[in-house]
Amino acid sequence: PATKVAIIQLITLSAFTAFGRFDLALLASLGLFAVLYAPDAPYRRRLIVVSTVALALFVCALLGIAVGGSSPLLLVAVIVLSSAASFACTALLVGPPAAYFLMLGCGVVNYMVYQHDMPASHVLLMTLVGGAVAVVGTMAELATQPHLPEKKAVSAAIAAVDTYAESAPGESARPLQRKASAALHSAWTALDDAAPLFPRGPWAGRRMTTLNALRDDVESAEYRFNVRLGDAAAHYFTGNRLNSDASSGLFDRMVGSAGASSGRPKARVLLSHALSWPSENLVTASRVAVATIIAGLVTLALNGEHIYWSTAFAAVALHMGGARIIQSYRAVNRLAGTVLGIGLFTLIVWASPSPWSLVVILVSLQLLVELFVAKQYALATLFITPLALLISVGGQIPDDPWPIMAERLLDTV
Repeated sequence: PATKVAIIQLITLSAFTAFGRFDLALLASLGLFAVLYAPDAPYRRRLIVVSTVALALFVCALLGIAVGGSSPLLLVAVIVLSSAASFACTALLVGPPAAYFLMLGCGVVNYMVYQHDMPASHVLLMTLVGGAVAVVGTMAELATQPHLPEKKAVSAAIAAVDTYAESAPGESARPLQRKASAALHSAWTALDDAAPLFPRGPWAGRRMTTLNALRDDVESAEYRFNVRLGDAAAHYFTGNRLNSDASSGLFDRMVGSAGASSGRPKARVLLSHALSWPSENLVTASRVAVATIIAGLVTLALNGEHIYWSTAFAAVALHMGGARIIQSYRAVNRLAGTVLGIGLFTLIVWASPSPWSLVVILVSLQLLVELFVAKQYALATLFITPLALLISVGGQIPDDPWPIMAERLLDTV
């Protein structure tokens, strides 16, 4: 997926740069961020997610332009957008990078139009173009490998179950059990995501035949998994390895594995649960709202001009949810990543790169973001930061990087 993202970015940036319009290439990157979402998902799920995110990025750009040059109005827009995007992404299980680029996009567009005098029509048009390229690019594999994502998920589940089935009962097998259970759940979810919207349609017959064969494979793997769980239970009971409470927990895990075949809940089900206070989704959205309000008001009090940066960073540690201690660690790690990213941006500016050199730099940053965003988000912020800053200045590399570096550091703090 990371290579595919880099290739899409390279083709898009190179096409505009070859015609002497590197500025338009950067504007298209605002919509191209959609390609970072759901890169491994089955194609139906991927099409829905990437198309929705591309449209959302355009709406964010439109909102950033609509509020005009008023900092208070921009702050209100960013607060509402950040909390709403955080709620939607966590509730609908969008996954990394989740709401971050949506929160950042509104402010970046406002900054480009009202502080860098970029034509609003160009920004909106190129955001649409970038989003369209993202949708087409992310679906390109469908033509040659129409079942690749679900086949990979099923193969991973079978391999994980086989490894667990071959292991000896005991404490050392518990991580293998958890890995096999998670892989089974991922396989069932992938098959559910890959199912055609109209399974009885005349064009869906061949696809359903393949999916049914894959379902048989997963059912067989799940049967072996449950047999192995039975062996584990017998071992624990006969060997008196666990007390009654722990034995009850074992059965809970065994029963829980049966839920792996339920697939992904429908959007309306996810939203109905998420809207029930105090769901984690509503708590996360409220935390993001409070954080962006405080960051925005402090920035206004300091006469800062970059509300989008301070509010986006305030939300970056919170927008994916989690316990307070987890979010505290995220804040520290992402603070370090952002500060180092500002330093990396400064080094790039000092190098005074040509447009073609910037194409290589942007593609490399996008590649690194995709490599780390799912599992090492803090490290990904190291590369997201210079990527966002380069786009926000529209490729107009300043002669002196110190002012912008100092401003972004202050906004980050």
